[in-house]
Formats: sequence, C-alpha cells, structure tokens
Amino acid sequence: MAGVEDDDDLGGFESVERRGQPRGSFHGLTIALQHGPPLAVTEASQLSFFAEMTNPDSTVLGLETAAELRYRGQMIRVTIRVVRKEHEPRRGVVLQVVDTDPAVREALRELLAVEP
Repeated sequence: MAGVEDDDDLGGFESVERRGQPRGSFHGLTIALQHGPPLAVTEASQLSFFAEMTNPDSTVLGLETAAELRYRGQMIRVTIRVVRKEHEPRRGVVLQVVDTDPAVREALRELLAVEP
C-alpha cells in the first residue's frame, strides 16, 4: 500500500484530520478566553473545542490562556492553547485543553456527559 510522505503531494485530495476523542455538538456551550466575550462552541470533546469567531486572526496561534467554559448553568476554568484558525467554510479557532489536572478532566467529562 502506498503512503503519502508530504501533504503537499496529495493529488488534489486534502489530508484527513485524525481525532482520538469523539466530538459532539452541545447547544448553548460557550467558552470565554481570558477577559474576552463568550464564544459559541460548535464542536466539543474532552480535549478540544471549535469556537466561532468573526475574526480568527485576532488571536495568536500557540497562545496559552485561561478560559471559562459554560454549559447548562455550570462553569469550569481551564487552560487552553489556540492550535488552529479556520476561515472557510466556517470561521473560528480550535482550542486545545492543556490542563493535566485530573479534577479538571473529570469536570469536563461530567459537564459534557462523556463516558470514560
């Protein structure tokens, strides 16, 4: 079976993002980066979020910052890293949870009702 060494040579095909965690939609889930307004989260897992943002370029790739995740009247403080910006077809940023505290991970699993 042939393998692809370089994403630039895919013959018209785009590379596929592999995800280790299931993702889902959680209507009403928001995340607010430190001192920023709440952003709607359109996809979420225990490890990352896609947050809608009008101007994704207003944030810095690699930035690690505190954030507040809110859902169904609950709030969790997490540390996130901006890992990707998207402009089309949707506009926003991918935020990766960098907290390693087991209590934070457990709180995320409970908040998002994800089975271990």
